[in-house]
Amino acid sequence: MSDTTEHLSLSLDELRAAWPILSREERLEAFEHQVGERADELFTMLEAHDQAELLLKSPQEQRGKLLALLPPDDLTDVFQQLEEGVRRDVFRSLAPEDLAEVQTLAAYEEDEAGGLMTPDFAHVLPHMTVDQAIVTLRMQLRERPETLRYVYVLEQNARLVGVVSFRDLFGARPGETVRDLMHEEVLTVSEDTDQEEVAALMHHRGIAALPVTDAAGRMKGIITSDDVIEVMEEEATEDIQKLAAVAPTDIDYVRASIGLLWRKRVGWLLILLFTGFLTSSVMEHFETTLSAMVVLMFFVPLVTGAGGNTGTQSAMLVIRSLSTGELRARDWGRVVVKELAVGLLLGILLAVALGIRGYFVGGGDMQIALVLGTTMVAVVVWANLVGAVLPVMLRAVKLDPAVVSAPLVSTLVDATGLVIYFTIAGLLLDL
Repeated sequence: MSDTTEHLSLSLDELRAAWPILSREERLEAFEHQVGERADELFTMLEAHDQAELLLKSPQEQRGKLLALLPPDDLTDVFQQLEEGVRRDVFRSLAPEDLAEVQTLAAYEEDEAGGLMTPDFAHVLPHMTVDQAIVTLRMQLRERPETLRYVYVLEQNARLVGVVSFRDLFGARPGETVRDLMHEEVLTVSEDTDQEEVAALMHHRGIAALPVTDAAGRMKGIITSDDVIEVMEEEATEDIQKLAAVAPTDIDYVRASIGLLWRKRVGWLLILLFTGFLTSSVMEHFETTLSAMVVLMFFVPLVTGAGGNTGTQSAMLVIRSLSTGELRARDWGRVVVKELAVGLLLGILLAVALGIRGYFVGGGDMQIALVLGTTMVAVVVWANLVGAVLPVMLRAVKLDPAVVSAPLVSTLVDATGLVIYFTIAGLLLDL
């Protein structure tokens, strides 16, 4: 079989995995090659931007069928991927009320709870008997609610007053009402709650769905666990990009253009370059010290490297703990004490190794070994504190700690580490 048609014989899972590396023509050809339920299943497996691309290439009668496969929150994602000029044409087959629902959801920011939620959820009224509630839920099944694990209890004005499980409804005695069975304590989030906070809340509470309410307590929708999984993947990707000093992008690497990749990386590189000027300025300032003891130059890479690596390790550990909720901004005191202790232990071990090396390179000069050992302890302790405390400080002022990227920590520690190194050398060697 030729390479040009090999993608047509792939299974759905294989095709989904290969989708990002296929050309637009190959994707369209592969999709048109699917028939019936296979085509429907493939369409629902794809990302929103890929679904939007297929919809644009599909005839109008097929668009309606494909759109009917998606719940409102997924429809909204597709809607937001399309240019404004073609949205109404692509969504023309939707009923006016469904289109209005999608437009309402699209008005929320994508990283807010309102942008994640779906308005399709199972709900009953508190005064209903168990039998009436079950009949109502059977009717709602035709509207394909996102989950039946939780049934929400609403007053006539859509105000959320409780939640009841499907199991409790089926296990109830005849004549009992929903109010008798419901739990009035319901965990909710507001429409403007940040998606990262939503994901952390659902993860720590172990819940499969989270209600979204407005300021008056009216139920607007629910966020389900599958939405949260996507959020956690997005946030993890964003954090990794920031830690690598790359501006976050919503487009995956395969689809990103050369120009986009350049724009996302050049800003941080310029910042790091100008920050690196500090290092050269420090070297220039201590020129007299260096000229008096040239052997000190040989150990500059070792000192700065150890400091940068230590600071990066510390920053990574703290940022991860902050992102998972294990560590909070008010715990900065514990962070300082712990990192001082760890930095001191690491510094002493590295100081012994570097001191021995300095002794032999310096021709058996114990003063050189003492300078290097003392410097290593000071630099490692300092780098450990910088890498650990900066993320906590940023979180305390409501900034993303991931912006304390590894290259930035390393660059800052390089400059300050040289100041420590040459200052100690000047004092101990009387330069």
